[in-house]
Amino acid sequence: MYMAKKRKSSSYAKLVKRAMAKAKRDANPAAVSIKRKRKLESMAKKMSNKMTAPERVFASMMDELEIKYETQKVVGRKIYDFYIPSKNTIVEIDGDYYHGNPLIYEAKQLNKMQIRNMRNDKFKDVLAKGNGFTIERVWEYDLNNNYKKEKRRFKKLLKDG
Repeated sequence: MYMAKKRKSSSYAKLVKRAMAKAKRDANPAAVSIKRKRKLESMAKKMSNKMTAPERVFASMMDELEIKYETQKVVGRKIYDFYIPSKNTIVEIDGDYYHGNPLIYEAKQLNKMQIRNMRNDKFKDVLAKGNGFTIERVWEYDLNNNYKKEKRRFKKLLKDG
């Protein structure tokens, strides 16, 4: 019986200690914000090494156009696919299925995940614009079927002069 009480009080003490540490962190919003930003930046770095197929196609296009870019830009609490510093422009590459391309899917056909992703896309657009960025979106379909058109669009948008 004595061992059970001791074990219980030991786990209780650990629980209290964790709760106190969390309360202390939460009392300092700046520290929480810094920790969250570091975590997002760490996630973005990992994502940079694992681009999706459409992201690789877009990166190749930027390389062909000799446009300097960064991948996985953190803004606020969101991570964006590409950032073009020379034009302060963020580019999101939207997969047809995951983002519910309207050329392929009617609104009534969308599942919960697609609806959630579309809502998140709208939020990310507002967040980027609110932080002074311009934002461009590219559909996977357009990269695969209208590559030259997209290339001309970005050449016009991003080239100096």
